[in-house]
Amino acid sequence: MDGKITPASIRQAAQVAARFSDAKPDDIVTLEINTQNNPLSTLSVPPFTADQIHKEWYISA
Repeated sequence: MDGKITPASIRQAAQVAARFSDAKPDDIVTLEINTQNNPLSTLSVPPFTADQIHKEWYISA
């Protein structure tokens, strides 16, 4: 990965989070992505429920 934040990298982060979490469909899931060029900077993705992430990003955990 080249450190750029893209929709694909956000989806990938969501997939990893879904696989390693025990989130229920109604749980709120918030993703924070650290940018490599500035470790102190984070991109906060709006919170989604686990069910929304599964539906919108087609994740199978």
